[in-house]
Amino acid sequence: MTNTAKIELAKEQPVMGTHGQGVKFKITNATVMYVKNIGYGAPKYGEKAVEGKPWVNHQYEMDILISPEIKKVLRKAHKPTSIKEFTAEEFKKTFKIDPPFEADEYIVTKFYKEAYWKSGSSKGDVAPRIDFKKMGTGEDLNEVGIGNGSVASFLVEVKHYKNDFGTGTSARLGSVYITDLVPYEVGGSNDDAEFDMTAPPEEKSSGGDDDEWDA
Repeated sequence: MTNTAKIELAKEQPVMGTHGQGVKFKITNATVMYVKNIGYGAPKYGEKAVEGKPWVNHQYEMDILISPEIKKVLRKAHKPTSIKEFTAEEFKKTFKIDPPFEADEYIVTKFYKEAYWKSGSSKGDVAPRIDFKKMGTGEDLNEVGIGNGSVASFLVEVKHYKNDFGTGTSARLGSVYITDLVPYEVGGSNDDAEFDMTAPPEEKSSGGDDDEWDA
């Protein structure tokens, strides 16, 4: 078995913004791990919860097993993209599953979208969530445990930013469609505490809905 994950430009691209043109990709048939989709996702690394506002300092996130081709495209579009390589043994130890195919190394990245707006008082308010759905049926998986080894197709948008956090580009996870669901019990051991990919600062959100799947 080989890595079937593919990347292509999405049909609809972002409009020209204040700091230039972004780009939206569609990644298909990728094995995913440590999906944080329930409630307001997971706490951001190193951040504390805010009483009465469980969405603040939280984000929806997903680790993705990618191909060398996808790695090359992502590095060109967004150099700070966090990417790690694993041996088969390291992959199994970190993600608690066997590698889905044979390879010399396994390339993993992480994408996320914050569950709150950064602007405004008290670090802003709740932001539109990412939709997690079942491919083919459209079944809502927002509150369903998505286990390591599930296969997904999803959108990633790379945008230019210039704000109080600096200037650069950010990569934001968009709508996710699960093509092969490996369920797990919520509150179980599907935990990635030992695997940290700290993302660079993300641009301040300016409003609007989450991405539409354009398959």
